[in-house]
Amino acid sequence: MGGAKPVKAVDVRGDAVAARGLAWSAENESLFVVTVDGEDVPTLECVKHPTFDLPLLP
Repeated sequence: MGGAKPVKAVDVRGDAVAARGLAWSAENESLFVVTVDGEDVPTLECVKHPTFDLPLLP
């Protein structure tokens, strides 16, 4: 109750998003995501226009 609810889903390659691993670009056109795999190896991913043409979550 009272928590945030996601409205969109974005596919990333890693197993999980790292703690504090999300950042928007200055112009809000790209979302930078730091993901980690099962061995905690970090990977930086860039999602261009993450709010365009994505299905709504149920």
